[in-house]
Amino acid sequence: MTFFAGRYAFLRKLEENNTNVHKQIWLVKDPKENNELILKSSVNQADAKAEYEIMKQLDHSNIVKVLDGITFTHGGCEYFGITMKFMENGDLDNFIDSKRNEQPICWTENDALRLIAQLIAGMSYLHQKEIIHRDIKPSNIFLGPENELVIGDFGISDTMETTRMTRIVGTDHFLPPEAIEEDEEECLSFARDIWSCGVVIYMISYLKHPFTVSSRMRTMMNICEGKILFLILIKII
Repeated sequence: MTFFAGRYAFLRKLEENNTNVHKQIWLVKDPKENNELILKSSVNQADAKAEYEIMKQLDHSNIVKVLDGITFTHGGCEYFGITMKFMENGDLDNFIDSKRNEQPICWTENDALRLIAQLIAGMSYLHQKEIIHRDIKPSNIFLGPENELVIGDFGISDTMETTRMTRIVGTDHFLPPEAIEEDEEECLSFARDIWSCGVVIYMISYLKHPFTVSSRMRTMMNICEGKILFLILIKII
């Protein structure tokens, strides 16, 4: 039996281990266009609609293309869902892992620069539109079949309409030092995106995180002190 969200037919869940029914990501098919899309859905309709309002403003080759916003019911829950282009090569996080595990590693400077240029183009466009992403990391960046790169997941994004203090949100290992040190609030600015973009650029270049170690506390200290692991390794050698 095929289930539908509006005109979109469910194919499968993309996060099979996700047991949180309040947030679901599905691969769906649009019978009208005969193509596969992502349907990102949330029971928290206010937040999902806020994300949709930001995304529908955006039109750039390095920003994921949003197509539609719909309200639907599935499994006894009412969702607001955002349909967007499906990127066949998955996210940058898995891509980096696969490249790092290749034997021998086949990753050149030109390969890295092609992705970095696209990332910077997408970030520049967002900031020109006065949008702060606030959670730039490899798992929120997606790749197409020719390694075309798009920035996605605007769930905690905000705009620069007003400068204010805001609750700190995001992913620990991609937070800038000032966000870690402030602990509770940070000033809403482009600096957050610039820092995390730099971390991702490093990861694209060297296929590893510049600060992460097994201890979370040590990782946070490395970030605050700017202790880049690659440079430490070079010094040891």
